[in-house]
Amino acid sequence: MVGMLVIATLVIRLLQVLGREKRLRVRHQRLLDSLGEGVYGVDAQGRCTFINPVALDMLEVTEAEVLGQDQHEMFHHHHRDGSPYMEADCPIARTLGDGVERRVDEWFFRVDGEGFPVSLTVSPIMDGQEVTGAVAVFQDITERKRMEHELMRLATSDTLTGLPNRRHVLQEMDHELARIRRFGGEGCLLMVDLDHFKRINDEFGHAAGDVVLTIWAALMRGSLRQIDTPGRMGGEEFVVLLPQIDQASASVVAERLRAALCGHDFVFGGKHARVTASIGCTRMMATDERVDDVLLRADKALYKAKASGRNQVVLG
Repeated sequence: MVGMLVIATLVIRLLQVLGREKRLRVRHQRLLDSLGEGVYGVDAQGRCTFINPVALDMLEVTEAEVLGQDQHEMFHHHHRDGSPYMEADCPIARTLGDGVERRVDEWFFRVDGEGFPVSLTVSPIMDGQEVTGAVAVFQDITERKRMEHELMRLATSDTLTGLPNRRHVLQEMDHELARIRRFGGEGCLLMVDLDHFKRINDEFGHAAGDVVLTIWAALMRGSLRQIDTPGRMGGEEFVVLLPQIDQASASVVAERLRAALCGHDFVFGGKHARVTASIGCTRMMATDERVDDVLLRADKALYKAKASGRNQVVLG
């Protein structure tokens, strides 16, 4: 980002030089063209006054298509989610209005409608105290965003099953509990333990155990709503966060999950194996002070399910 600021300052200086010394125009234009970042300038009305080849390549436009056009209407007329982007909120328009330099992450669009993330630095062009234009320097940060997304996925997901890990589930539970305390309503939590899981590992090997865990994760995803959060707490223990649902409905979901696992035919080395789950189901209430309060109730209900013969759902 610092490098982009230096480039913006350099470009503004070049414009000042070009304005005074016409004989240096070609030399400085070549320097502008050689920059590795996309650079373009606008006048006080936001119309493009110049653009370098790197910017043209990234935006997949020609110089003739851009010069004299409103850059906001061409490059970032919408937000990434498709919602309209008011020009008054555009960082370039804001800099033209107040003369303040801005450094932000933005979303640009090519002429074919394809969008991509950019790191954008906007610097004002001043004539005394008057803002006469602005210089925009930008980089395509698609790869950086992809890496950030991947790092976030690795930090919040269980490696084997791909489900949210313990830390992420606890964060989601905390958010749901805060929502209930503020707005009311209900939510529920399921605590799930695969019965006699050690027998699978002992009889068929740990690879078979991994298969069971992976298939169980897929069964949960296929049986839950989009707003639900199944997660792996560790080993063969899982939780399912069910927002905006009462306990009666949550128990139906729990029973559907139990039946899905119980009815799945696992085959290892030609031998069939049956895997079941014990499930504790509890409400999340506004009177709960901490997530641990909810986990404790769910864990007690789970213990009752296991003590009562396993392969069943118990409310707590």
